[in-house]
Amino acid sequence: MAPKAPYILLGAGGGIVPNSSPEEMASLLKHIQTLPVPIYGIDTAGVYPMPDPGLSERVLGKAGIGETPLILDTKILVGQTVDSSNGGALSKVNLQKSMDKSLEQLKVKKVRVIYAHQPDTQTSVAEAVEGFGKILKDGKAESWGVSNFSAAQVEEYAAEAKKQGVPLPTLYQGQYNAIFRSPEEDLFPVLKKHGIKFYAYSPTAGGFLSTKVAASDGAELPSRFQAGHRAADRMNAKYNKPKTRAALVSLHKVAEAQGIDLLGASLRWLAYHSPLGEGDGIILGASKVEQIDHSDGEIAKGPLPEDIVAEYEKLWAVAKGEEGS
Repeated sequence: MAPKAPYILLGAGGGIVPNSSPEEMASLLKHIQTLPVPIYGIDTAGVYPMPDPGLSERVLGKAGIGETPLILDTKILVGQTVDSSNGGALSKVNLQKSMDKSLEQLKVKKVRVIYAHQPDTQTSVAEAVEGFGKILKDGKAESWGVSNFSAAQVEEYAAEAKKQGVPLPTLYQGQYNAIFRSPEEDLFPVLKKHGIKFYAYSPTAGGFLSTKVAASDGAELPSRFQAGHRAADRMNAKYNKPKTRAALVSLHKVAEAQGIDLLGASLRWLAYHSPLGEGDGIILGASKVEQIDHSDGEIAKGPLPEDIVAEYEKLWAVAKGEEGS
């Protein structure tokens, strides 16, 4: 039995969830509960997936997500999906409208966590916190969280929640993986101070932390890094850098000599060797059932050999040096 890992969730931002029929999704929801590390729940959002916002919630609702023991988290609508006549995404009116729409699409009376998907500069912190407080008071969510906020913004929201007597956010969702560890420096201490748990998305850097990429020295890249994909420029600028690729190749060689899959090793590093602990979470993305099974099975193998962990520290030192370049 592998040591206890952070919770594992399935992300619904793209891939398998919005591209499944309700019947296929119902079957998948049963399947993921039987894995070696049972999937804890589903992470979705009002805008998932672009360019058809709400489809993920509708598929999950029709599949009967509310009738399963899986936890269910979602996020407030953002961007062009927001009715700007009512103010920003986190205005009290838009918060309520988004929450009600999500519950209707998911066919549930409440979710576990409702997130602010991103900061809203149009709405005052006081109004946003008051709006989340009303959602909790109305029983539409058990707690609330924030995503993609700076450490300073988390402090600001926490202070306002205490001032209003609103429960503090319980979860923070953000990008975190073996080559993007900056949150350890400024964000994690703030979250710990306020008792807020962290859920990591992009745990394999969009598939960059994989044997396929390392073995080809970056010649074979995941789809979201390739020309034509809407995220290609952002993903390449963030991860696909010469020195980082070279360090990844070195890590791959050490892992390959021990028969260890690089993508699986990156998930195992996150689960057992990063600062993530009990109550934190890792959000997996997948386009196929086999990918979910593989990722979960790798996490179930437990901690990595010490020499592999050391290579991950070397990798981060290189990636950190290339940040912003």
